[in-house]
Amino acid sequence: MRPDHRLGVALRRILDGLLAARLPAIAASIALRLAWIVLIVIALGCAGQGGRTASSTAELAGTWLGTFWQVNAGDTGYIHGDLVFDFKEDGSYTGTWTTRVVAGSSRGGSLQLGGRFAVDGDRVVLTDERRLTLRRAGDTLYGITVDPGSGRTIQVRLERAARRS
Repeated sequence: MRPDHRLGVALRRILDGLLAARLPAIAASIALRLAWIVLIVIALGCAGQGGRTASSTAELAGTWLGTFWQVNAGDTGYIHGDLVFDFKEDGSYTGTWTTRVVAGSSRGGSLQLGGRFAVDGDRVVLTDERRLTLRRAGDTLYGITVDPGSGRTIQVRLERAARRS
């Protein structure tokens, strides 16, 4: 057997060993992420049970304050921030999406949103350049969407700040 062939065989064995050692960690990471997604879906489903439903856009009118945070951040960084939405009786809304942390750094930014919203039972559908469906339980709106800045999966939660009189 040639020396360079033996070196190739030895390198192949080393690489196979490294892959075999890393494979359980990869599988565990995937299983953990899937478990988180399942738990979030279950929690969102349970939280919506028994909640008051809006019958019109007028019932939702007012200012809603909230936060968002990245789901399954893992080792890819973490994103979170603040939300302020103003829903109007005519079915229009404006909002500010402020990112506080991007991938573990202090970089952030603000995004102004505006569009239309519709109420369908316990669901509130916001439409601008994209579509966001939130569930409603009393004075709380929540859901999962994609961060407009990073494209990462995030969870959103808004609470009513004050009712209009």
